[in-house]
Amino acid sequence: MAKIERLIKTLEETDDPSKACNAINALGRKSGEDERAPAMEALARCAEHGRVNQVLRTHALATLSCMLSVNDKDFTELFERCAKSQDSSTAWWGAEGLTKILGAKAAPILLPLVFEPGRTTESKAHIVALLSHATGNPFDYGKPEEFRQWSDGDIDREALAKWAEAGYPAGNGYAQPERHPSLDSPATPVEKICARIDAKLSKKRATHQNPAHPSNWLIPADAEDLATITARWRLPADYLEFLEKGSPLAAQLKLKGYGAIELYGAHNLIKGQDGYSYNPVERQRIEDWPDSLVVIAQRWGDPFCLDLSKDEPPVLFAFHGEGLWQFTEEFPNFLAFLKSVTA
Repeated sequence: MAKIERLIKTLEETDDPSKACNAINALGRKSGEDERAPAMEALARCAEHGRVNQVLRTHALATLSCMLSVNDKDFTELFERCAKSQDSSTAWWGAEGLTKILGAKAAPILLPLVFEPGRTTESKAHIVALLSHATGNPFDYGKPEEFRQWSDGDIDREALAKWAEAGYPAGNGYAQPERHPSLDSPATPVEKICARIDAKLSKKRATHQNPAHPSNWLIPADAEDLATITARWRLPADYLEFLEKGSPLAAQLKLKGYGAIELYGAHNLIKGQDGYSYNPVERQRIEDWPDSLVVIAQRWGDPFCLDLSKDEPPVLFAFHGEGLWQFTEEFPNFLAFLKSVTA
C-alpha cells in the first residue's frame, strides 16, 4: 500500500487524536501531481464528516485551506458552507479558503455575513480584511492589525453597503509607503547603508506584505516629527540624516552580535523614550535616567542610546531589570552602529 493510501486510511479509521493529527499534517505536505488531489479530498472528507473531534476537523479544514489555489474550484461548495457556519473556527477557515479559490468573486457570498448579528466582531473584521485585499478596496486600512482588537465601529457598514449596491467594483488598491529618492541613488555614507538595508528589506516585502499594515520599509521623516525631535535634542548629523531619509517602519532588523532589535524612526523616537527617561503612566520624567541619553533602539527592553554629552556621541548599551543602569560603550558613533545593522 502506497504511503498516501496509508495516511488516508489512518485518518479515516483511527480513534487516536495524535495519529490523526500526524496524518493531517503529512497530507498537508503533499504537493506532487499524483498525491495532492487524493490528499486534499481526504482532508475535505475529514473536515466535514471525519470521525475525529471538532478540533481536528477544523485542523483538517485549515490544512486544506493552506493548500488551495484558484484552480481548486471543486472545493468551492465546501468552503462556502464552512464560511456560513455558526462555529467561529470553521467559519474562519471557510472564509480563508473561499477567498483563495474565488478571489474577488467571493464578495457576494462573504459580505452578507458581516451584517449578520450573531457573528463576532473578530470574524467580521477577518472577512472585511479578506475582501479588502482580494478586491483592492482598503476597508481595513488604518484599523488594528489584530482582528480581535477591532471594535464594532471599525467596520464601516455604510461604505460596505454602498460597495455591494455598486456591484462590488474593484478598488484602486493600497498606497505604498513613501520612499526617499536616496534609497535608489545613494551618495552619502548614511544613504549607502540605508540603501543596502532597504535592498534586503525589499526581499521580505516581496515574500509577505499586508498592504493595510506595511512592514519592512524605510520611510522619510514627517516634517512635523522631525521638528519636534530637533527642538528637543541636539542630535548628530548622521543620525538626523538617517531619521530624515531612512526611518524604519515595522522593519525586522538585526544588529550583529545582538540579534533582533527595534530601531526607532522619526515617527516613534519620542514614544521610544517611554519606560527609560519618561513614565507614561505617571506622566513624569524618570529621575535615575541620565539626561544626555537618547534611546535610539532596544532589544527586548535593553536600550541602545546616543550619549549627547560627547562631541561625537557614542552608542551605549545596558541590560534592563538589573537595578541601576550600567552602560557600556558599544560603538564609537551612530554610523558605526548603523553599519552593523542588517535586515
